[in-house]
Amino acid sequence: MAVRFQEWFTNLLAVQSIAQFGTQQPQYQHDPAALAESDCSSYLVPPAKDFETTSLAFVKDNLAVIQNGTVAASVESSWVNAESADAGLVECMQRIKAADFIAFDEAFLELIGPGAKLELIQSFEGEDANHVHEAPVYVPQTKELVFADTSVVGWLWALDVETHTHRKIRTDPPLHNVNGGALHASRLFLTTNGSPSPAVCNCSLPTVTGRTSSAEETVVCSAVVNNYRLAHLNSPNDLIFTSQGNILFTDPTYGWAQSWPGVGAPELPTTIYFFHTKSRTLFPLSNNDVLQPNGLALSAGEKTLYVADSNSTSGKPIGVWEDSVRNVDAFDFDEKTRRLCNRRLVHVVERGWRDGLRVTKMKYGRELVLVASMGGVDVVDTTEGGRVFCWGSSMLVMTSCSTWSLSVRLVYGC
Repeated sequence: MAVRFQEWFTNLLAVQSIAQFGTQQPQYQHDPAALAESDCSSYLVPPAKDFETTSLAFVKDNLAVIQNGTVAASVESSWVNAESADAGLVECMQRIKAADFIAFDEAFLELIGPGAKLELIQSFEGEDANHVHEAPVYVPQTKELVFADTSVVGWLWALDVETHTHRKIRTDPPLHNVNGGALHASRLFLTTNGSPSPAVCNCSLPTVTGRTSSAEETVVCSAVVNNYRLAHLNSPNDLIFTSQGNILFTDPTYGWAQSWPGVGAPELPTTIYFFHTKSRTLFPLSNNDVLQPNGLALSAGEKTLYVADSNSTSGKPIGVWEDSVRNVDAFDFDEKTRRLCNRRLVHVVERGWRDGLRVTKMKYGRELVLVASMGGVDVVDTTEGGRVFCWGSSMLVMTSCSTWSLSVRLVYGC
């Protein structure tokens, strides 16, 4: 099963029941009578009972057959921007584009519940609205969502999740082009893909909440690892921790591809790394199997590692390639032997590229993978024919220029 939380995104965060994606689309609600009378009835399913007022588009038959004269959207755009001579399909795409949620499977309705909604809680304007924001980390001590503007040097944003106010947090020394983040052992870990040395860094946590002070605060950072046997890392992108306190991170070439100041040509293959924090030893797990490794996530039992491959956006100057991979791959993961094996394809995005990943905990051994992608967040059941059993009740959603609050139903018994 694959479904989508609709709208625009840059990355994905899930801390307990927190996720990150975003939107700037108008709210859409079903009109059952109008849908039944429209040409769009060939492509959308009428709303189920209790979902009449939910901003939901339920795709019929997975759009398995479309008419001649349909042109796919640009690979740099969402799939719902396709052009067609079929008036019904055009109307259908407009309805889908305006919806907060897109369902391809009935199980998605059980996942979100009829009360699902998306609410804007913060938005950037002006120059900041054109920047890319990454590395979201929820800090429970201050009840803030800390995240980065990848184009700046030396500071982070912090959004108070209760008051919706935001402030700046300085980094000492100034970190360049922060792209990934994780919270571990009351420390903030960040990846930098800019000069002077792309690295995984360990930072102190902010201590002053936005509710008590809007003054800028400084967190102190130091590099954890920045090379493999004296060859510089390329552009550390995303990182996660295992339950044993070790780090998995991806190292594509985006700092060089985007010409960040001071970033030289790659000295290493694009790699998925395992960093043993006690011995401080860096182990390559995969070289070029995933062409441009991006987001990554572990299954609940930590036996499976999911990795996003965003090679459809690559090269120097950076370009977007329709015929290149934009996948999520799964590997069997063994922390003791530090090995990945049994690679298999989990999900392919129709347009755009893959970015951040998170995994839900499911009963009966099932799990959902949340995948940040062009036009929304895909929700993928990795079990063939699998059914959705449970979901968190509240999320935070962040885009390049906005933060949203998402409320969905909790199905008990997880």
